Amino acid sequence: MSPGTAPQTVSVRSEGRKPSARATSHKWTRQLHSWLSMVSLLVVLFFAVTGLTLNHQDWTFGQEPVTTTTTGTLPAASITAGEGPGHRRDTGYVVRASGLWDAVAAVEVPFVDLETGEVKSMTEEETKEHGFVAVSPGEGISRLFKDLNVDQIIPGGQTMNPSTADIAGAIDRVNARHVFVLPNNPNITLAAQRASRMTSGDKKTVYVVESNSVQEGIAAILAFNEIVTPESNFENMNSALKDIVSISVTHAIRDSEIENNEITEGEYLFFANKELIAHGAVLHDVIMEGLNKVGSDRFLTINIFYGMDIEEPEAQRLREAIAQQYPAAEIEVFEGSQPHYSYFISLE
Repeated sequence: MSPGTAPQTVSVRSEGRKPSARATSHKWTRQLHSWLSMVSLLVVLFFAVTGLTLNHQDWTFGQEPVTTTTTGTLPAASITAGEGPGHRRDTGYVVRASGLWDAVAAVEVPFVDLETGEVKSMTEEETKEHGFVAVSPGEGISRLFKDLNVDQIIPGGQTMNPSTADIAGAIDRVNARHVFVLPNNPNITLAAQRASRMTSGDKKTVYVVESNSVQEGIAAILAFNEIVTPESNFENMNSALKDIVSISVTHAIRDSEIENNEITEGEYLFFANKELIAHGAVLHDVIMEGLNKVGSDRFLTINIFYGMDIEEPEAQRLREAIAQQYPAAEIEVFEGSQPHYSYFISLE
């Protein structure tokens, strides 16, 4: 600028740059995330509050449950169908027949004795003269005991012994004047005897049959005769144990020595009344050798109970092989489902 010249004002216009699409998208995404988070929080709070109030109406609304009592008459056939010795009336069937299944919370159906006309509650259970408790190592064996009218089945076996309290609780649940307990394992007998002393009294007498195996327990049940005295039954059931050879077939989980026999891990072991009779690598061969050594040709009945690791076709093939070897014997196969033991076999 030269001297004497007036200063000049320069005007500069600055044009702002528009935000990029990426920045705009990021801005709206953040806002949308915030809005959705707040809405979700409100939804969660809504469900939490309404869940509490609906399940605890007395907290807010003070409403009491509404109970409706419905009475009516059903055909006698719907109540008495299937009745007979050893059968109880099916309350659930009666409710379904009434058409009120979805609305019923509790039901009481009167029991009318068709001979005496006496009315009783369905919840009443008459005290029986005799009852049974048995320890079972497998579901299949439990079903067999149920078929033999055992009232209470206690899961247990070689590695899962029930406690004294377990056995005492089972005895208490049997509504009978005389209860026979089958421990079916020598490791359980002591607990059964203690439970017997805990539960025996004026209204209930408990007898512990010293069955050392499932096979002996089944033999004891079959020896029971309801027309003789409990004391005679107890004696007969214990006597029946002496007529049974209880065989168990398992496998070795490690190298060991049993009764001066060198055992290799994985070998099959054939025990008869707890005594090692045969062992080897092939299951079928071990069983046939063991049966031969115990003199199976002396017995008229052979029962086979196959375990969890055996399929029924394999058990049937074993039956056929035994039948060929001992044609005079009556042989039956049952699903035992017991763990650890491929087979339980009884000779009678």
